[in-house]
Amino acid sequence: MPALLKNGLTLAAAVAVLGFVLAGEWESVRAYTTYGGAWPGSTAPYKINANFLDAAAGTPAQQIAAIQAAADAWHVQTGIDFSFAYAGTTSVATVAYDGENSIFYSHTDGGGALAVCYYWMGGGSLYQFDIQFFDRAGLYDFVWAVAPNMAQFDIQSVATHELGHALGLGHSAIGAATMYPTIAPGDLSRRTLDTDDINGALSIYGTAPVTPTVTACSPPSMYIDGGSQVTITGTNFSATGLSIQIGGTAAINPTYISPTQVACTVPPGILDGQVPVQVCCGTQCASAPVFSYTTIRVFNPPTLGGVSRVDFKVPAMGGKAFQAYGSLGTVGIPLSSWLNPLDPRILPLTYDTILVWNALANPSWFAYFSGNLDAAGVAHGFFGVPPTPQVQGVTFHFAFLVWDPSSQSGVGHVSTGVGATVQ
Repeated sequence: MPALLKNGLTLAAAVAVLGFVLAGEWESVRAYTTYGGAWPGSTAPYKINANFLDAAAGTPAQQIAAIQAAADAWHVQTGIDFSFAYAGTTSVATVAYDGENSIFYSHTDGGGALAVCYYWMGGGSLYQFDIQFFDRAGLYDFVWAVAPNMAQFDIQSVATHELGHALGLGHSAIGAATMYPTIAPGDLSRRTLDTDDINGALSIYGTAPVTPTVTACSPPSMYIDGGSQVTITGTNFSATGLSIQIGGTAAINPTYISPTQVACTVPPGILDGQVPVQVCCGTQCASAPVFSYTTIRVFNPPTLGGVSRVDFKVPAMGGKAFQAYGSLGTVGIPLSSWLNPLDPRILPLTYDTILVWNALANPSWFAYFSGNLDAAGVAHGFFGVPPTPQVQGVTFHFAFLVWDPSSQSGVGHVSTGVGATVQ
């Protein structure tokens, strides 16, 4: 079994005993100290027995909240690559090597100590700790509180000190440090770690890797061919080990711009719709569905009397028949209204009778808007704009279907819509 040791016994009860330490507990007269132990992983679970008896100690929920805040302080205020993880309550009220990191109150005299951190360590690795809070039965009544007055002791401050021992710190000679070996009643200052405490924790665990976040892409969508640059916005980006995936495919030329922006060339996609964008900086990755592929595009802007090309591409459905549609609106036509009644998909167009009749009357408006995709899933249609001034500034919208007899409704793919405004 790892060796049982103890530390943190030197928080004084009152001014009358300020500076009181138990034999063997004063480790140094310099700043922060460590005792050579560290947790082998990046976290350690702990449980709380919220059994303080004083009315000022509050409810069990308040006691738990105070101790949780103390535990969280060591990660949140230092940024170390380690954190204590609250694992619930326990009925444990005695020190024992039982595989459980327990924090509890003991209605016994600690011999002048407010609390003790017992820890089991072997080969430089910490295996378990127990933190015991004391009273001074018959000598001096330690009154524990979650919001102490000048005659009461702060549960959170004392817990923060003892949990400093639990992560591997000894005492500090800096009077303002949380790990200083004494504290007076009513003192809340030890809830906030001093620079000396932070430096001590960092000396053991180092800085935690910062996890990036992904929040947006500009542009937010692109034709399925990819090939153009996208700028990704987020936080905590770095150039170290930068890699980017879009829809599960490695992006081309990932480039670091700033801690909030990176860029890349979008790789080709397979199907349209929203896909995740993942940014990794070293081993830290973040992903969010902030980008969409589209399987239809207007290749060149329409002009009065001109012809525009409309591209269709669904690589996964090469050789299948398609039908393209156009309208002046994008309300959406439910496929269930004219195909399988159970198909929930929407053709993102308005059923446009006027446009249909005009197109029928002048077939040059639309050409090759139906046929078969080639083996790569590609087809092109053409849209002719009449030389009529009234259509200048009008936006035409397009979408298409790919037929698939093996699917329930006979429609294998419904594209997103794309708009083109006449120049």
